[in-house]
Amino acid sequence: MQQQSVLNLQSVLRRKVDILSSNIDEEAILLSIQNSKYYGMNPIATDIWSILSKPVTVKTIIARLKLKYEVDTEQCENDVINFLTILVHKDLVEII
Repeated sequence: MQQQSVLNLQSVLRRKVDILSSNIDEEAILLSIQNSKYYGMNPIATDIWSILSKPVTVKTIIARLKLKYEVDTEQCENDVINFLTILVHKDLVEII
């Protein structure tokens, strides 16, 4: 599948199948089998990772975060899209 170069609110993402993850003290630790790297995630990033357990739109991720955290919509959209872009570039999630 060809990946889009820019994420938008309608983009659908999911975790890559070869990423192992575990939670330690409410924070996710990810291990990429493909690139032999591990990543630690803060609690908000861990929430996003949890939401990505099934294919989901960027818009849905933002809506779920806004239910849990007091955050400005525009700030949330910018932060989530930036973070998801990083996950795509690190080959941890894929656009479907």
